[in-house]
Amino acid sequence: MRYTLNTRTAFRSTAAAPAPRPLPPQRLGGPLSNQQKAQLCILSDEAWDKQGGMDSACDKSEFRHEQVKVATGKPGLTACVQDDYKLLLAHFLGLVGESGRAFKAQLDHGTEPKRLAMFKLREALRNARLPEAYAAAICKRQFRCALADATAKQLWNLTFTINNRGTAKRRNAA
Repeated sequence: MRYTLNTRTAFRSTAAAPAPRPLPPQRLGGPLSNQQKAQLCILSDEAWDKQGGMDSACDKSEFRHEQVKVATGKPGLTACVQDDYKLLLAHFLGLVGESGRAFKAQLDHGTEPKRLAMFKLREALRNARLPEAYAAAICKRQFRCALADATAKQLWNLTFTINNRGTAKRRNAA
């Protein structure tokens, strides 16, 4: 290994740097809203009461931090992002004893990217004043599947196609 003099840092290695580790794919970023945090805190307080409340060794905030770490592996609600919300909701609903709502939240967490992409596609169709059948026909032709069977990536591709065609249509009309 050779070292060369670098004016900014004392010495720099000329050996090839190791390749950066690939990052896990990001789903839904952005911090939780204050309303989401408030709802989770209320559920956490209810769960703390159900788990023994005053008899337990920790207070409400310690309990919430522990449960957030159990559910997401993150130190607290401020470290959580939008992708963690449904998972945390399911966890706290399960602790409260509302297993039906917890199960639904768990299912929603698993399908969140596809549901968001479908929402954005419908929004793009509404802005372009096109029926959903238009997107279904494009989906059938491009991806050889029904709109309901399309993946989140395919739905995003359709959204961009609809947006681009709508923009071109408006440009040509002007």
